[in-house]
Amino acid sequence: MQRRYEPELLPVVEKALQVGMRFLDCGANLGWWAVIAGSTQQGPERVLAVEASPSTFRGLSENHRLNGDTFRTLQAAVWSRSGETVDFVEARESAASSVAQTSLPMMVTGRHRRVPTATLDELLTAVAPDGEPVLCKLDVEGAEVEALSTSELIRSGDVAVVFEDHGSDPTSATSMWFLERGYIVHVPAPDGTLMRITDIASINAFKVDPARGYNFLAWAVGGAAEQLFGPQVR
Repeated sequence: MQRRYEPELLPVVEKALQVGMRFLDCGANLGWWAVIAGSTQQGPERVLAVEASPSTFRGLSENHRLNGDTFRTLQAAVWSRSGETVDFVEARESAASSVAQTSLPMMVTGRHRRVPTATLDELLTAVAPDGEPVLCKLDVEGAEVEALSTSELIRSGDVAVVFEDHGSDPTSATSMWFLERGYIVHVPAPDGTLMRITDIASINAFKVDPARGYNFLAWAVGGAAEQLFGPQVR
């Protein structure tokens, strides 16, 4: 498998899997990371790939089948409330698809679909029913803050969150959400090291291209996530 897609995330994912962390992929797209995680985990119940876009979910389901059903899939929009439906806009490029209520500038046109919602805590419980440590990738195209706003489980410190902060968002709202609440935020590098970020000015300086998303890693102090990833901070 060619591993050049988001190379800064590969060491993070591999390190988490080596110690048996569960893996939750919110905004899984076609399932690149779920396939990698499923190939190393002992049982499909340890990996859950969630995708809102109906057309993209069909591709995810096919990759799930082609890779031996080594992970689970769910079609849902990750949101602040569960059991509802939201208006989801399917753009020509899957990375530009989003819940209609979100407001990133590039995400404004496309086919509208009604999609069921699930909360972050509901999904974390589904992949780690006994509170096991989880690596959660959160890339839901502008709905990150909405999804995070009602989560209690990420406060435990046993959930490490890889999140995207898009270059088109001058407010860096997702990074701001974590920093304002005392989470430790880092920039991951392809060599496996982490650089701590302590203010929004540094986040904005790092986000130089308004046409792409940037990955960061965050966790609450004092849990399994800090114990695992803390030694990688430079």
